[in-house]
Amino acid sequence: MGSKVALSITLTIFLMGILISVVDIQPAKAEIITVPDNYSTIQEAINHAKNGDTIFVRSNTYYENVVVNKTVLLIGENRENTTIDARGTGKTVELTVNGILVSNFTISYGEAGIHLTNSHNHIIRNNIIRKNTRGATGSYYTDTLYENNIVKENDYGLDFGQLSGPSSINNTARYNEIYDNFAGIYVSAANGNNTIEYNIIHDNNIGIVLDHTQNNNVIGNVIRNNNRAGGYDYGVYMRNAIQNVIKQNLFLANNVGIYFENSNNNKIFHNNFEGNSMHTSGSSTNIWDDDYPSGGNYWDDYSGTDANSDGIGDIYYIIDADNTDRYPFMQECPGYIPEFSSFLILSLFMIATLFTVIVYKREHII
Repeated sequence: MGSKVALSITLTIFLMGILISVVDIQPAKAEIITVPDNYSTIQEAINHAKNGDTIFVRSNTYYENVVVNKTVLLIGENRENTTIDARGTGKTVELTVNGILVSNFTISYGEAGIHLTNSHNHIIRNNIIRKNTRGATGSYYTDTLYENNIVKENDYGLDFGQLSGPSSINNTARYNEIYDNFAGIYVSAANGNNTIEYNIIHDNNIGIVLDHTQNNNVIGNVIRNNNRAGGYDYGVYMRNAIQNVIKQNLFLANNVGIYFENSNNNKIFHNNFEGNSMHTSGSSTNIWDDDYPSGGNYWDDYSGTDANSDGIGDIYYIIDADNTDRYPFMQECPGYIPEFSSFLILSLFMIATLFTVIVYKREHII
């Protein structure tokens, strides 16, 4: 184990050295502004920045409502100790122009932790988003990536879109840990096309809500123990949701794995349903397999046989009067996210953040 950690550290340092060398060889005219060295507040730094600059914020607690109205890279020193705190009022961080990176902060105590105001193409990476009414939300935003964040203790964790007006579409949430929220991820964008993949979503009242939405993909997530006191207790709650794909997820130890309310023609396959009080509940008609030989889902209470040893049960798994998995698996389906070590994830995302800085500056040299 020690040799693996040492190898990871060596590899990380080596790759970071390469990336830093590239920055030195290819300098850009964009500047790095440091808070509080150059300006005492984050907002002052943004006010004096120009598009393409990097604002680096040293570890401290900053009691501010920050409006990012320039295309900058906003990077904290350490997400555990670099905090932006709205003190319960307004938006902690508001993004009003396109193409902003926000990384390495604790973002807390706002009516919205991060609010994307009619802006697009953001990267929200490696933050702790906690104790907000809505952790991250917005009015019409697209093509935004939430990656490797901890989202906890909010009413709504990641909030994709709105029911009225233009939909927030083509957004992605991946490699996040989302817990102790009322709803971990809430998708209410009519046209959808959002992707929720490889997250660990646990100990919420509801893990994921798909509400009046279509054409979203929920892939490879661990959705477990969503039984927090206060009602619902669903891994996924689908209300008036159609034509979504839910595949390769682990539904483990929820009160209800998936609850349906008027949600039809969704395709649900290659998932593992284990240890839930009820695997499914509610009334809707959906598609529960990907035909033969691709197969359906694994159900821990399936009691069929496999005479031809193809890994698929010989008899259907009856979900309810309107839903049947025709090709249930005899053993667990592969595909959901492994529990990576925190050190490896942090190393990878440090490299990813540096790479983002390099690419961005190369493309924005004045």
